[in-house]
Amino acid sequence: MATRGYDIPGPWDAEYVSGEDWKVRYDAEQAALAKLEAVSDKATVKDPKGYIMGFGVADGSALYVVEKLRPLTLCHIPHGDGYQIPDAHLRGINIDDVRAELQWRDKYAAIHLANGGDDE
Repeated sequence: MATRGYDIPGPWDAEYVSGEDWKVRYDAEQAALAKLEAVSDKATVKDPKGYIMGFGVADGSALYVVEKLRPLTLCHIPHGDGYQIPDAHLRGINIDDVRAELQWRDKYAAIHLANGGDDE
């Protein structure tokens, strides 16, 4: 059973100012997310701390980082629209779900590389 941690701080915390250049904000959010993804890419089945889990919501995703394993704590990344999943959904997630997703990611990466690693 997962618990909800804190919101990950980042450029998404800044209040939008009318007339602000959206591209500057977007680029800052993407750069911050890329740093979190670099940590997530290093997460393993044995040590999933830092892994980013994504959950489809509306026209985007709710993003959470595995912060702690005991108790399993997921911290929200309020990126983009800042979508979140309901608390009941979050409480239903357990460490086996996280590990299964990591196993799937690793298997997909192996198949992807075996096929030349080209997305197109």
